[in-house]
Amino acid sequence: MYLNTGLLIIINIIISIIIIYAGHLLWNYLKDNYSKKKTKDLVGSQIEKYKKMVGEMNDGSSSRRNMDELSQEDLAKMERELSSFMENG
Repeated sequence: MYLNTGLLIIINIIISIIIIYAGHLLWNYLKDNYSKKKTKDLVGSQIEKYKKMVGEMNDGSSSRRNMDELSQEDLAKMERELSSFMENG
């Protein structure tokens, strides 16, 4: 009696593993054949960003714009803060 129950449990486990494995294979087959592959161009996008940054640095337009926006009062305030930081440093 216990032998039959143990044998049924082992057979049930083996059949369950086979069903799960078959389902896994089916899922991978469907995923590979019927879904669109996602590819990211990590190298190309980083190169484009790098070229854009280098172009902006060569133009110098962003740094000139920021300096033009600063008033004389702001420059004097930054100078005072820097001096106090260096003295207390």
